[in-house]
Amino acid sequence: MDSSPDPRDPSSQQDSNDVSIPIESEPEIKQTDDSSDGDSSDAEPATYFRHLSLKYFASEPLRMVDQHTYLMGSCLEYNNPEAHYIEGINQYFFRKRRVKGIRHLRRSAKGKYDKGTYLCGILMLCTGKIKEGKRVLDTLDWQRRLSTSERCWVKIKKTLSVYPIDRDNKYLNNMARLKPPRSCDLQNNNHLCKNCYYFFRVEKFVQYVHHR
Repeated sequence: MDSSPDPRDPSSQQDSNDVSIPIESEPEIKQTDDSSDGDSSDAEPATYFRHLSLKYFASEPLRMVDQHTYLMGSCLEYNNPEAHYIEGINQYFFRKRRVKGIRHLRRSAKGKYDKGTYLCGILMLCTGKIKEGKRVLDTLDWQRRLSTSERCWVKIKKTLSVYPIDRDNKYLNNMARLKPPRSCDLQNNNHLCKNCYYFFRVEKFVQYVHHR
């Protein structure tokens, strides 16, 4: 039997051996911008926390639900885009606070964090914010580099695997609003245009939610 902690129970996160790892032992936490002399001890807090890499937690956001609150609070205060991505996922999928979750993801997108941008755009499309969702996804320049979108989705899908995600009919209804015209060759994987890109991206998310 699987003995992994239930993500729906915040207390189980505190009892997990995984979340008890001290920050000092997590090598992924580091500044993304190296100073010229290699010494960050004199860095301003705004610069330090905004550019601090949270890669370790971005892959497993649940670790920050009830742990490392000072670190998360400081990074959010100084608009670290990776921190807003982590908080956005936890608010939307764990706390079930969708508006607050999308707000954090929007800030992550504004900070040009690719995974935050992708998830923000998809959730906006799924919840009916069609025009804004399209504008957010367009910043990934998918018409020239589709690989960025696909890479983001692969990583996000793995991250979301531990969250309970509700099957919302609203997602299906809004996906139907995005269905491309018959003139699009939906069977041709090499075909991609503004009429079908958004539909295919939302379809991937909706199918993932409904077939878990």
